[in-house]
Amino acid sequence: MNMEGGQKHTKEAGLKPTKHLETPHREIFVYDPNSVSGHLHDFWLEYNDTLNALESGDPGRMAEAVADQRMMKMHFKTLLEEVRSIESRAKFDFLTGLSNRADFMEKANAEVSRVHRFEKNVEKKIGHVAGPDEYVPKIFVLFIDLDKFKSVNDKLGHEAGDIYLKTVAHEMRSVLHRPTDVLARLGGDEFAVVLSDVEEQDARLLAEKLIAAVDRGSERAKEECSKKYQEIYPAADHNVSASIGFAALRKGETHEKLIERADAAMYEAKRGGRHTIKSYEEMFPNDEDGSDGEDGERTIRAIK
Repeated sequence: MNMEGGQKHTKEAGLKPTKHLETPHREIFVYDPNSVSGHLHDFWLEYNDTLNALESGDPGRMAEAVADQRMMKMHFKTLLEEVRSIESRAKFDFLTGLSNRADFMEKANAEVSRVHRFEKNVEKKIGHVAGPDEYVPKIFVLFIDLDKFKSVNDKLGHEAGDIYLKTVAHEMRSVLHRPTDVLARLGGDEFAVVLSDVEEQDARLLAEKLIAAVDRGSERAKEECSKKYQEIYPAADHNVSASIGFAALRKGETHEKLIERADAAMYEAKRGGRHTIKSYEEMFPNDEDGSDGEDGERTIRAIK
């Protein structure tokens, strides 16, 4: 096996070895065989051997190389599936650079668990259920959905839609200043924020800032798209805004239920005319189990 050629192709492919050892005669690259880089390294070694066989002029080696090519195609398909799987588990959204859904859910769960532990420790110390006189950290989730974004994708195409998503995400990120605040793109035109150790007025104030940030991002995106797509459709017709719903963590509530209630509040903001903010507690003051907003999902596609 031509190791030097294999290492050359490996370097050209941008693969990084786990480590390398130096000997008096040469460098020996060591790859973790269980890592994607290790699998790709093996692939490039096989690829290099196949190229050498095809160029050798030896009928036996050439016939073997043709058979190897079929196996390599299957191997490469498997590697691509592994890469895609890793990308799906990554913590950031590729388009916007924000946290992705998986990272958001993980951090939301961590924050909710932290508050519940704090509350249990307080109750253990005082000997009864924590009341308004005892300090327990508060957590809010803000659920953000872009208004009229579908029109941009339908009339200008997904490339224009990506411009809107990137500029809007950039503007929203600019209004978050604490390292503990998590802004994520959940998918499509949906975003969310986890706010820890704040009061309701703080959550509402941030929601107002996010509404304004989306307006600014929309204007920037509209200017950029007007130059690229002016012959297709007037940019003035593409004003994207945001509807935001938020909810406060309840005693014993899971992070999934908290996000679900913030989502329901966002649906109410859509129903209320878009480009507005709704609190779950204000919309459903008598709801004790978080079920009053469950019909929102059935109407969202009609009002987007």
